[in-house]
Amino acid sequence: MNQEPNMGMQSKPAVSKWLWISLIIVIVLAAGFAAWYYLSGPGKTVATTETTTPTTTTMPTTTTAATSTTADWKTYTDKTFGYSVKYPANWLVNSTNPRQIEFRENGKTYSIEESDIYAIVIAIDDKVQAKTALELANERKANMTVGAPVVTETIVDNVKAAQIQDYLQKSMIIVNSNKRYDIVTPNFGVEEINKGVQKVYDQMISTFRFTK
Repeated sequence: MNQEPNMGMQSKPAVSKWLWISLIIVIVLAAGFAAWYYLSGPGKTVATTETTTPTTTTMPTTTTAATSTTADWKTYTDKTFGYSVKYPANWLVNSTNPRQIEFRENGKTYSIEESDIYAIVIAIDDKVQAKTALELANERKANMTVGAPVVTETIVDNVKAAQIQDYLQKSMIIVNSNKRYDIVTPNFGVEEINKGVQKVYDQMISTFRFTK
């Protein structure tokens, strides 16, 4: 009796062989795709260097207008000669002569050679010749026969000015609209007084403004 060949038994090895081949091909293709995706394709990781921009802190600068220390000061305004200036709240003002405004601390007296004087004076000359503040300061320096006056050119309220300091006093000369403004503090000869008054003097100059 002839037996028919068992076709099922012979086809299993062939199916298994092609299954493994197909699986290997799929793995190779998947690996290739993954390599392309992460190395060259959209999944490529680009190394970036993060640059940290340093934060720049702008420190407040001390300007000539020391608003923090003069905020509670009073203001003297002179409409005749067109200026204003701040002075300490506990200081007194003598404005009897509009061409010579005098300031001193309340309850204090200042004297030189037994003569009572004010601590700070603003004197105005409205008949000044066509000269600059620096020229006027240098003229005064040339006329000084004692000591060695120091002249410094500066700016007060955007106007050129000149400060002259000698053994007698410290004076700021400003020329504006053909008027000469002298802001003066004497040399009292006492270091403690000079330090206190000159600090106020410098702060008052920092608040000096022309109003016309």
